[in-house]
Amino acid sequence: MKRYISAILISCLLIQLFGCYSFQNISTEELNSIDDIEDISITTKDSNNYSFEKYSSANRMLNDPTKYYYENWQVNNDTLMISGYSLENTTLKTSKKINHDKLIIPFVEISDVSQNQFNSHDTIMAVLACLTPILLTLAAILTL
Repeated sequence: MKRYISAILISCLLIQLFGCYSFQNISTEELNSIDDIEDISITTKDSNNYSFEKYSSANRMLNDPTKYYYENWQVNNDTLMISGYSLENTTLKTSKKINHDKLIIPFVEISDVSQNQFNSHDTIMAVLACLTPILLTLAAILTL
């Protein structure tokens, strides 16, 4: 029975390590054709990193203050313009301030753009890696 539980736990660990999604680099030209910038990470040449999520509520912002929460975005003349909210720490540790601002990033300032995309190869490998120990354990149990 311990082997069966171990096989299931190892399988669950493999699924966590090798997920269905992974970040893939995309070009700034491909950024024009994207419908939604959620799950996009942009790194600028001055090492600023921006992760985007669609704004839904202030409570959501408090749970993950590292992201930039956008209302709308557009690309104009090689410039990415994003209107949204960011969370700013104030002098008090428990106090936070929500800023509504417009983020403008020229394409020449962008060093890296990556998008969280479905990865079928890793997904198939994770499923096979999870099923193999379970099937081997079941086979061992049935032969006893």
